[in-house]
Amino acid sequence: MVTKRQITNDWKQLFPELKKTRLLEMDNRLGPLITGIYLKVIRNTYYTPVFYVHNLCREYSSITTSLECTSETIELEKHEERYMFSAERLKNKLLIPLKGDVSIDKIIEGYKLFLSNPKRKSFEEYKDIALVCGWYGEKKKLDDILEYIWNNVQKDKNHPFFRNKDRGAEGWFERICEDSSDYERLHEICEREIQKHKVEKLPYRNII
Repeated sequence: MVTKRQITNDWKQLFPELKKTRLLEMDNRLGPLITGIYLKVIRNTYYTPVFYVHNLCREYSSITTSLECTSETIELEKHEERYMFSAERLKNKLLIPLKGDVSIDKIIEGYKLFLSNPKRKSFEEYKDIALVCGWYGEKKKLDDILEYIWNNVQKDKNHPFFRNKDRGAEGWFERICEDSSDYERLHEICEREIQKHKVEKLPYRNII
C-alpha cells in the first residue's frame, strides 16, 4: 500500500514551486495570500487533491481554506497510475496560479469566478478580495472592487448571512470599506499573521 509520505512527495515533485509544510500539504505565499494544495484523505481509502487560498490580511487562529477547487478522488491503491492525470486536471482548474508572480487583475478574476458560482457557501470572499486590493494599494482597483461588491450583494441583502450583522448588508459593507482602505494596518496584520502561522520561510511570489 502506498504511504501518505510517498503520495505527498509525488505531488510535491509535480509542483516544485510549493514547499511541503506538513504531511499531505504544500504551500507558497503570493503577496498576502497563502496558496497551496492539500491532499484530503477519506477513510484511509481515497484522497482528493484540493487547491486553496488563505488570506493573511485577516486575523485567524488557524489556516483557512478559501477558493477551493478539487480534482478527481483517487483510490490510494491506484495513486501511481492516476495522480499525474489528476494533477493536470487540477492545474487547469486553478483560480489563482501557483507558479510565478501574478497580476492583481488575475487574482481579482479568480475571486470573481469563485463568487459567480451559485453553489459557494460563503460571502467572506467578497471581503477577502477587497482586503487584498487594499493591501496592494492601488486606489482605483480598490474602488472598482468595492463597487462590484456593493452591486453584487444587493440581490442577497435578505440572506441569512446578513441577519446577525450590525445594520445588515449595509453595515457589513461599510466595515469592508473601512478595513480595506487602511493600507498600513493591512500590512501590519499580514506581518503578524505570517509570524503567528510560522509561514516566513514559504517560497514568496509578488503580486504585480
